[in-house]
Amino acid sequence: MNNTQYRLSRKTALGWVVALVIAILSIAGVQGQTVGGAEMVANGGFESGDAGWAAYQLLTTIGAPGQAGAAAHLQNAGDQIRGQFYQDGLALTPNTTYRLTFWALSPQGHNVQVAIVQTSDPAVSLGLLRSVDATEAWQQFTVDFVTTDFAPSAEG
Repeated sequence: MNNTQYRLSRKTALGWVVALVIAILSIAGVQGQTVGGAEMVANGGFESGDAGWAAYQLLTTIGAPGQAGAAAHLQNAGDQIRGQFYQDGLALTPNTTYRLTFWALSPQGHNVQVAIVQTSDPAVSLGLLRSVDATEAWQQFTVDFVTTDFAPSAEG
């Protein structure tokens, strides 16, 4: 196993939303059945507003109510638009298991696609592309995934 960690440019930690509220977003390394390593998402509980986060084609506000404190309120900028809410520079290791955990609700009950991708050339999936069924009630989602055997970006 390659234990090299790379900082990759623009990864979509959570993307393609319609109307969604998220709270406590975290990514951590997984060893066996226990979570190991440090939290990788900066400001995952939104206590510092939207610091560390970026949005594309998305209307965002940070505030209450959250599952536990603050939450990010996200809505696509238009009917036919897939907004993206993301963080740059996650330090990921190729061929490694990670766990994405987050709380979400969707007032309209829309599915949400979560992805970890490198969007700079070459644009590649880094091992996570899933859809979760967000409902009108708070739900905790936990998604385990294995990163691909990616090469570092020129910007990384």
